Amino acid sequence: MRKIFFIFLTFFVNNLYSQQYGIINLSVANLRSRPTHAAELTTQALLGMPVKVLKKESYWYYVQTPDEYKGWTDEEAVTIFDSKSYNEFLATKKLIFLEFFGFCYQTPNQNSQTISDLVLGNVFNYIGEEGNFYKIQFPDKRIGFVEKKFCEDFEKYLDKQTFESEKIVSWSKKFLGFPYLWGGTSGKGVDCSGFVQLIYFLNGLIITRDADQQFFNGFAVDAKKDFSKLEAGDLLFFFDKNKKRIQHVGIYLGNEEFIHAAGKVKINSLDKNKPNFNGFRLQTFAKATRIRNSVGKNGVIFIKEHSEYKKMFKK
Repeated sequence: MRKIFFIFLTFFVNNLYSQQYGIINLSVANLRSRPTHAAELTTQALLGMPVKVLKKESYWYYVQTPDEYKGWTDEEAVTIFDSKSYNEFLATKKLIFLEFFGFCYQTPNQNSQTISDLVLGNVFNYIGEEGNFYKIQFPDKRIGFVEKKFCEDFEKYLDKQTFESEKIVSWSKKFLGFPYLWGGTSGKGVDCSGFVQLIYFLNGLIITRDADQQFFNGFAVDAKKDFSKLEAGDLLFFFDKNKKRIQHVGIYLGNEEFIHAAGKVKINSLDKNKPNFNGFRLQTFAKATRIRNSVGKNGVIFIKEHSEYKKMFKK
């Protein structure tokens, strides 16, 4: 009977949390493969990101991000809501933070106590304005102040995204020299596919998380190393000969150059005559795909059209 009781209790708790909602509460939340800090970092989620709460174990939540990736994060990283309060929080006007790094302050003064760090792509609730600062709210109800010059209305920002090659290239080059981090998808560190995903997020699109998933997002442009067919912003995929699978991705810049996260974010060339030529990548090149003409197909979606994000915007 005791065993049956605990089985029932576990089922009840998991089912309870599967009906709840969460919003990321830290500048960057780490999602892991198991409910322990020693487990592999599989992905990250940014402040303000809505997540589905699938189950709970001790002080860990198993959540699903808008790209349908799942992982464990601790209770400090996510604020849990019931359906009503979740929808109310999402419906409040949102700001997006567009500086690489910054802070939220206790008062509208840079010399006041910080209450959180902030990173590029963080989203939070707009409460009001005081001088050169916005008054903002975190999912856990903390109130703070952030400099106006680093923020923009989230909806207006997304409305301006036209998915032009130049914008993809411009954003990606701003990350040059950033460190590689397995599982990273933020300004605190990126892996190859996390870098690509973040760049497209900043341009208004949600794409899938891993390189072998992104391989199927767009439509094929080139699989025969005829780089004249490519446009800046296309994705280049590379395979692992031993494991016989896609294991790396980068963003094409034009002139046979691409930017990717490998040790750090850097630019390499597929042209044997260039000083930054990478023979290994040329040898393992698998396919190039184009994302910008693939919205609504194969895991590519406008942020504003995602079922949870769209609750943030005017109907």
